[in-house]
Amino acid sequence: EIRGQAFKNDKKLVKVNIPSNLEYLGGGAFYKCESIREIELPDTLTYMGGEVFYGAKSLEKIRLSNNLPEIRGDSFEYCTSLTSITIPDSVTRIGGHAFYGDSALSEVTFTENSQLTEIGSSAFRMCSSLYEITLPRSTYVNERAFKESPTRVSYFQEYQDDDFYNYGNY
Repeated sequence: EIRGQAFKNDKKLVKVNIPSNLEYLGGGAFYKCESIREIELPDTLTYMGGEVFYGAKSLEKIRLSNNLPEIRGDSFEYCTSLTSITIPDSVTRIGGHAFYGDSALSEVTFTENSQLTEIGSSAFRMCSSLYEITLPRSTYVNERAFKESPTRVSYFQEYQDDDFYNYGNY
Protein backbone atom coordinates (compact mmCIF):
# COMPACT_ATOMS: atom_id res chain seq x y z
CA GLU A 1 0.00 0.00 0.00
CA ILE A 2 0.86 3.65 -0.44
CA ARG A 3 -0.81 5.66 2.31
CA GLY A 4 -2.73 8.88 1.89
CA GLN A 5 -0.70 12.03 1.27
CA ALA A 6 2.50 9.93 1.08
CA PHE A 7 4.16 12.22 -1.48
CA LYS A 8 1.91 15.28 -1.04
CA ASN A 9 3.42 18.51 -2.41
CA ASP A 10 6.63 16.80 -3.60
CA LYS A 11 7.05 19.16 -6.56
CA LYS A 12 10.33 17.58 -7.72
CA LEU A 13 9.15 13.96 -7.85
CA VAL A 14 9.43 12.94 -11.52
CA LYS A 15 9.28 9.13 -11.63
CA VAL A 16 7.62 6.57 -9.40
CA ASN A 17 8.14 2.82 -9.63
CA ILE A 18 4.82 1.50 -8.40
CA PRO A 19 5.05 -1.97 -6.80
CA SER A 20 3.53 -4.64 -9.04
CA ASN A 21 1.43 -5.93 -6.12
CA LEU A 22 0.02 -2.54 -4.98
CA GLU A 23 -3.55 -2.92 -3.67
CA TYR A 24 -4.20 0.40 -1.90
CA LEU A 25 -3.36 3.94 -3.03
CA GLY A 26 -4.44 6.43 -0.39
CA GLY A 27 -6.16 9.74 -0.95
CA GLY A 28 -3.90 12.62 -1.90
CA ALA A 29 -0.91 10.28 -2.27
CA PHE A 30 0.49 12.32 -5.19
CA TYR A 31 -1.35 15.58 -4.41
CA LYS A 32 0.34 18.46 -6.26
CA CYS A 33 3.25 16.30 -7.40
CA GLU A 34 3.71 18.74 -10.25
CA SER A 35 6.61 16.99 -12.03
CA ILE A 36 5.25 13.45 -12.50
CA ARG A 37 4.66 12.82 -16.21
CA GLU A 38 3.64 9.18 -16.39
CA ILE A 39 2.35 6.50 -14.05
CA GLU A 40 1.26 2.90 -14.45
CA LEU A 41 -0.99 1.32 -11.83
CA PRO A 42 -1.00 -2.49 -11.57
CA ASP A 43 -4.13 -4.61 -11.88
CA THR A 44 -3.74 -5.62 -8.21
CA LEU A 45 -4.90 -2.09 -7.25
CA THR A 46 -8.49 -2.20 -5.96
CA TYR A 47 -8.64 1.07 -4.00
CA MET A 48 -7.61 4.55 -5.04
CA GLY A 49 -8.51 7.42 -2.73
CA GLY A 50 -9.78 10.86 -3.72
CA GLU A 51 -7.44 13.72 -4.66
CA VAL A 52 -4.81 11.08 -5.44
CA PHE A 53 -3.31 13.04 -8.39
CA TYR A 54 -4.90 16.44 -7.65
CA GLY A 55 -2.85 19.20 -9.26
CA ALA A 56 -0.34 16.84 -10.91
CA LYS A 57 -0.10 19.35 -13.74
CA SER A 58 2.64 17.55 -15.71
CA LEU A 59 0.88 14.16 -15.73
CA GLU A 60 0.50 13.25 -19.40
CA LYS A 61 -0.12 9.51 -19.31
CA ILE A 62 -1.72 7.16 -16.80
CA ARG A 63 -2.70 3.53 -16.95
CA LEU A 64 -5.38 2.58 -14.42
CA SER A 65 -5.87 -0.82 -12.80
CA ASN A 66 -8.33 -3.08 -14.61
CA ASN A 67 -9.76 -3.96 -11.18
CA LEU A 68 -10.47 -0.44 -9.96
CA PRO A 69 -14.12 -0.09 -8.84
CA GLU A 70 -14.26 3.71 -8.61
CA ILE A 71 -12.53 6.94 -9.58
CA ARG A 72 -13.17 9.03 -6.49
CA GLY A 73 -13.82 12.74 -6.29
CA ASP A 74 -11.03 15.16 -7.23
CA SER A 75 -8.76 12.25 -8.29
CA PHE A 76 -7.36 13.96 -11.40
CA GLU A 77 -8.50 17.55 -10.76
CA TYR A 78 -6.24 20.09 -12.48
CA CYS A 79 -4.15 17.49 -14.29
CA THR A 80 -3.79 20.03 -17.08
CA SER A 81 -1.34 17.98 -19.22
CA LEU A 82 -3.48 14.82 -19.29
CA THR A 83 -4.74 14.41 -22.87
CA SER A 84 -6.40 10.99 -22.80
CA ILE A 85 -7.46 8.27 -20.41
CA THR A 86 -8.99 4.81 -20.76
CA ILE A 87 -11.50 4.02 -18.04
CA PRO A 88 -11.35 0.34 -17.07
CA ASP A 89 -14.56 -1.71 -17.46
CA SER A 90 -14.51 -2.38 -13.70
CA VAL A 91 -15.16 1.29 -12.80
CA THR A 92 -18.79 1.74 -11.72
CA ARG A 93 -18.58 5.36 -10.56
CA ILE A 94 -16.68 8.53 -11.41
CA GLY A 95 -16.93 10.92 -8.48
CA GLY A 96 -17.51 14.66 -8.42
CA HIS A 97 -14.70 16.86 -9.74
CA ALA A 98 -12.74 13.73 -10.79
CA PHE A 99 -11.37 15.39 -13.95
CA TYR A 100 -12.31 19.01 -13.17
CA GLY A 101 -10.18 21.56 -14.99
CA ASP A 102 -8.29 19.04 -17.15
CA SER A 103 -8.09 21.50 -20.03
CA ALA A 104 -6.00 19.25 -22.35
CA LEU A 105 -8.19 16.16 -21.87
CA SER A 106 -9.60 15.39 -25.31
CA GLU A 107 -10.23 11.64 -25.17
CA VAL A 108 -11.96 9.57 -22.49
CA THR A 109 -12.41 5.97 -23.60
CA PHE A 110 -14.93 3.42 -22.34
CA THR A 111 -15.61 0.02 -23.90
CA GLU A 112 -19.05 -1.43 -24.53
CA ASN A 113 -18.38 -3.76 -21.57
CA SER A 114 -18.04 -0.85 -19.14
CA GLN A 115 -19.85 -1.30 -15.81
CA LEU A 116 -20.15 2.48 -15.28
CA THR A 117 -23.41 3.47 -13.60
CA GLU A 118 -22.74 7.04 -12.40
CA ILE A 119 -20.84 10.23 -13.22
CA GLY A 120 -20.87 12.79 -10.40
CA SER A 121 -21.28 16.55 -10.30
CA SER A 122 -18.60 18.54 -12.18
CA ALA A 123 -16.68 15.33 -12.92
CA PHE A 124 -15.64 16.69 -16.34
CA ARG A 125 -16.25 20.39 -15.66
CA MET A 126 -14.00 22.85 -17.48
CA CYS A 127 -12.54 20.15 -19.73
CA SER A 128 -12.31 22.57 -22.65
CA SER A 129 -10.80 20.04 -25.11
CA LEU A 130 -13.31 17.24 -24.46
CA TYR A 131 -15.70 17.55 -27.41
CA GLU A 132 -17.32 14.13 -27.29
CA ILE A 133 -17.70 11.10 -25.05
CA THR A 134 -19.54 7.79 -25.47
CA LEU A 135 -20.97 6.18 -22.33
CA PRO A 136 -22.84 3.00 -21.43
CA ARG A 137 -26.57 3.62 -21.89
CA SER A 138 -27.46 2.88 -18.26
CA THR A 139 -25.08 5.52 -16.86
CA TYR A 140 -26.61 8.20 -14.65
CA VAL A 141 -24.96 11.51 -15.54
CA ASN A 142 -25.29 14.34 -13.03
CA GLU A 143 -26.74 17.42 -14.72
CA ARG A 144 -23.56 19.39 -13.92
CA ALA A 145 -21.08 16.63 -14.87
CA PHE A 146 -19.97 18.43 -18.06
CA LYS A 147 -20.65 22.02 -16.97
CA GLU A 148 -18.48 24.57 -18.81
CA SER A 149 -17.22 21.86 -21.18
CA PRO A 150 -18.09 21.60 -24.91
CA THR A 151 -18.82 17.88 -24.56
CA ARG A 152 -21.43 16.08 -26.65
CA VAL A 153 -22.52 12.95 -24.76
CA SER A 154 -23.61 9.88 -26.70
CA TYR A 155 -24.34 6.33 -25.60
CA PHE A 156 -23.45 2.84 -26.77
CA GLN A 157 -26.41 1.05 -28.30
CA GLU A 158 -28.02 -1.22 -25.77
CA TYR A 159 -29.33 -3.77 -28.29
CA GLN A 160 -28.17 -5.02 -31.65
CA ASP A 161 -30.13 -3.75 -34.65
CA ASP A 162 -31.77 -7.20 -35.02
CA ASP A 163 -33.13 -6.89 -31.50
CA PHE A 164 -34.96 -3.68 -32.42
CA TYR A 165 -37.73 -5.66 -34.05
CA ASN A 166 -38.07 -7.96 -31.04
CA TYR A 167 -38.08 -5.33 -28.31
CA GLY A 168 -39.40 -2.15 -29.91
CA ASN A 169 -37.78 1.20 -29.23
CA TYR A 170 -34.84 1.43 -26.87
